Amino acid sequence: MILKLLAGLVRKSEDKELVQRFWEAVSCNVEGILELGVASKVGLLMHLLAQGKIKGELDTRIPNREKLQKLVDDELVENLARWQDQIIRKWLQVSGTGKQAS
Repeated sequence: MILKLLAGLVRKSEDKELVQRFWEAVSCNVEGILELGVASKVGLLMHLLAQGKIKGELDTRIPNREKLQKLVDDELVENLARWQDQIIRKWLQVSGTGKQAS
């Protein structure tokens, strides 16, 4: 939860170095981020990257954002069954249809 809050604050910062350092810290060694399994890493990255959007687009100041997006995309495609409920809940929440996701 703290990382999501920080990601939102960093997104609003004009300090390019702060943005770069934050994202390097949370994504350094993408294969071993916070010593989590792949599913946990992808879940964390999805939450953080969602906070890193500016006007609906991912902040271009995020270093290695293409690699981070590819990691998330590859995991979602490879294990869609694992992620489908979370994706549907998020879509319902964003679109305003159905009940709000918790």
